[in-house]
Amino acid sequence: MPSLPRDLAPMLPARGEEPFDSEQHIFEVRWGGIRALAFIEQARLTLLSQSGRDITAWFPELAPIAGQVRRDGAVLDGEIVPLGADGEPDLALLSARLAGAPPEDGSAFCLYQAYDLLYSGGLPLMARPLLQRKEALAGVLSGPGPAVAVDYVHDEGVALFEAAAERRLPGVVAKAKASTYKPGERSRDWIEVPLYESGWFVIGGYVLGIGKEDPVAGLLLGEPALPGRLRHVATVQGGIPGSLLERALSALTTETSPFLAVPPLMRLVYWLRPELVCEVRYARREADGRLRFPVFVTMRPDLTPKDIWRDARDSAGRRP
Repeated sequence: MPSLPRDLAPMLPARGEEPFDSEQHIFEVRWGGIRALAFIEQARLTLLSQSGRDITAWFPELAPIAGQVRRDGAVLDGEIVPLGADGEPDLALLSARLAGAPPEDGSAFCLYQAYDLLYSGGLPLMARPLLQRKEALAGVLSGPGPAVAVDYVHDEGVALFEAAAERRLPGVVAKAKASTYKPGERSRDWIEVPLYESGWFVIGGYVLGIGKEDPVAGLLLGEPALPGRLRHVATVQGGIPGSLLERALSALTTETSPFLAVPPLMRLVYWLRPELVCEVRYARREADGRLRFPVFVTMRPDLTPKDIWRDARDSAGRRP
């Protein structure tokens, strides 16, 4: 059996403004997790992030997925979703995990929400219509285990969006039933309708907090504007896991601001080399690109500023 191609990139959705009903689409919940391709070869699992980074070691509880997939030489597309104590998705719980904490510490237990099958038995399925790939996914994925085939509904996107809003999930994705899988492309065959805005941003500085319990009071965030330079979009405060960040931030301290224009300063600011990425939720973007009411969600060490630069050209900082 030939080796599976490791340069695959996930297909990305286009942006939709309003939920809609359509007989030509199925509709899935957007869970807001980490997008990852799951490769199963020789009964072993490899997880690659959207940027192509191997993140398998971060999620040891997902290793049994290899035993759930009945066909070797398989590639699944899906999201890694952390569950809180109430069983609801909570991306903020990933902060400790992505900093290297094992699952046994209570940081989060993760599931893999699988919504597509790209290879089976070493053979590509991407040219097949979506509904055929869904049927193939249901046929190869057994349970129980950490991988779950994502539920979907036919035709009724508005009702699913309302249900997602009640549970405060990020939104829904509409997918054309006849669509093929286009690796690495942002296609109108898939349309994401979010409940709120979220994005990936680069940390360019931080503000010290008061006391050991709150060592980091705020993060200065930007988007890549030039190589090594950022355009300031927000200063996010509150909910920042300072104990996890303090060592990483101090290692990147520099005397030079990475921002094109120095943002308004609250207190003493420590500038950072623009290397760390975090995820932020916000109400909306102003005409000048600034974020309104930003809320820190989690660090994203699976991403680099190059990923932000690449994605910002067609999605204005929104996460796919």
